[in-house]
Amino acid sequence: EKKAVKFMFCGRISKEKNIPFLNNVWMKFSARHSDVQLMFVGYGWYLQELENIYRDHPEVLFAGEQGGETLAGLYADADFFVFPSTTDTFGNVVVEAMASGTPAVVSNFGGPKSIVADEDHGLICPMDEDARVEALERCYDLKKNRSEEYSAMSRRVYEKSRTYTLENASRAQFEYFRKLKKEAYGI
Repeated sequence: EKKAVKFMFCGRISKEKNIPFLNNVWMKFSARHSDVQLMFVGYGWYLQELENIYRDHPEVLFAGEQGGETLAGLYADADFFVFPSTTDTFGNVVVEAMASGTPAVVSNFGGPKSIVADEDHGLICPMDEDARVEALERCYDLKKNRSEEYSAMSRRVYEKSRTYTLENASRAQFEYFRKLKKEAYGI
């Protein structure tokens, strides 16, 4: 049996996360391959409808709401993290995936595109179904045929995730406040 290339979405299972777009992309992409898998991790009002959409798709799995080591294990087990949302201002789940060495495929709108350096830590894609299908094809090829390149990307992703610390976030926040103070009061 061929080892499946595993894709994962984690977050609130709702239409605002652009899951209907992901569904269309997945249907096109998975029709080309018998060795791919998509796992949804999370809970939300759209879950039941989503389970119905994928009723006849055994390659699509649902893990429910998870946390702690179970969630970390799911991130680590995935080959790629897919995040179609265009409304997230940051995207903690993208950093969480990267902390497990899992490259991310994100939209060219919203905050996650500032986390993922295209080609270095995954892919940044336009909101176009065919372009997104092509991105998943590139991921598939990378995992199946270029394992050394995939491993190098995985290492870069992990290293990048380590820059997202509370200490770095606090430092950036204080620098921002200092800048505002100087602009407002000249001191």
